[in-house]
Amino acid sequence: MRIPVESDDEEKEPENGDDMEEEDQPENLRALANHLENDKQELLSKMKYLQADFDNYKKRCAKEKREITALASERVVRELLSLLDDFERALVNSRAKSEDTEIQTKGLEMIYNRLREILAREGVTLIDTGCKFDPFQHEVVNRTDEPGREDNDIIDCLQKGYMMGDKVIRPAKVVVCRRSGDSASEADKTVEECPEDPRDDEN
Repeated sequence: MRIPVESDDEEKEPENGDDMEEEDQPENLRALANHLENDKQELLSKMKYLQADFDNYKKRCAKEKREITALASERVVRELLSLLDDFERALVNSRAKSEDTEIQTKGLEMIYNRLREILAREGVTLIDTGCKFDPFQHEVVNRTDEPGREDNDIIDCLQKGYMMGDKVIRPAKVVVCRRSGDSASEADKTVEECPEDPRDDEN
């Protein structure tokens, strides 16, 4: 009875297959690395393009904002210039007819009302001074004791203040009441250090 004997070649055949697989692995890794490198370069190129496009977008927005602001200011100035013309005509008429004060007064009132209409269309409103002192809307010019008035009451307005929307564009200059013997009032503290209006940060 013959017993089959495996040859040495048959025993070595699996080892040769393993060697071939091991030799193929570095080649596959190099191909994968090249593929990833190409993908990386493509992504970097796209990122640079998007960054440049975004920078151009910001520049366009800034330019458009400046143009809109300039156009708005120009529109207001044009209306104010027409108002200036009216003032000049009123002055000429007042010099020619100085005795007719009624006509002069009506002309000036008409111009004043036109100016208020222009400012109102731009969202400009008058700051209230018939109230307590508000450090965000009023500027203290003087303090005095007024009988029958409470501390920090506004007694008089020396110059009107205005707001555009929620922003103070010029505070009202006021005289406030400070009762004799009272400690430092809110108005006195404001004279020493005027706080910033938090509403300005929103604008």
